[in-house]
Amino acid sequence: MADLIPAMEKALIDFSSGKVTQPVRQVIAVDPPGGFYGMMAALTPEGLGQKIVTFYPPNAEKDLPTHMASGMKATGQRNACAPVGSSARAADLPS
Repeated sequence: MADLIPAMEKALIDFSSGKVTQPVRQVIAVDPPGGFYGMMAALTPEGLGQKIVTFYPPNAEKDLPTHMASGMKATGQRNACAPVGSSARAADLPS
C-alpha cells in the first residue's frame, strides 16, 4: 500500500498534464447471456497497456465469477507485448 499512493499520484499527474493517452473505455453488450465486454487502453511514456474485462451478472446464479479480466502491456524500445495476468477479479490485476 505504501507504494500505491505515490504511483497513483504520478499516474494522475501524468494524465492531467497530457502525458498519458487514455481513450474512453469501450463496452460491448453481450446478449445473450446478458453480459458486457469492456476494453481499456492507455499509452504512457513507459509503454502501452490494455485491460479487457468481462462482466456476466447471470454467472452469480451458477456460483461462477461475474467478472474476469486480462491485461497486456508493451514496454521498452521493442514494444513487445506481454501478459500481465488474468483473474476472475479485475482488481487483482497489476496496474
